[in-house]
Amino acid sequence: MARFKMAGAEENKLLAQLALEEQDRLLLHLESVELAAGQILQEAGQQQQYTYFPVSCIVVLIQLTEDGKTAKIAMTGNDGLVGIGHLLGSDALTAQAVVQTAGRAWRIRPEALRTEFLRGTGLMNAWTCCPRARLTAHRS
Repeated sequence: MARFKMAGAEENKLLAQLALEEQDRLLLHLESVELAAGQILQEAGQQQQYTYFPVSCIVVLIQLTEDGKTAKIAMTGNDGLVGIGHLLGSDALTAQAVVQTAGRAWRIRPEALRTEFLRGTGLMNAWTCCPRARLTAHRS
């Protein structure tokens, strides 16, 4: 398994399993960000600005129920990603994405991720083999 080669970086397991040439292409577009507990990454129904690959944080998706209550429907850490509805034909999540535990994540703009995904490379294989990644792709 290839290791994510950004110097001193903790890993996201999906990124870490990519071939080095794929990592090199993604590194041109990835940005390391610190996320605070309670930070809203995406409001339900809003257009996605980024896809997040958690490193040391935990992100939950919260769905508003018909009776106005909320329910956590998915949670992911460094073994998944959040916000890939754009790869499935939707630019918006149907749930709110909220940082539950503060920490770092890599983020990437949807267009850049879509380009790599459509190449049919290891990123597509990593995503389709990861149940947590599929769960956090929740779309309408």
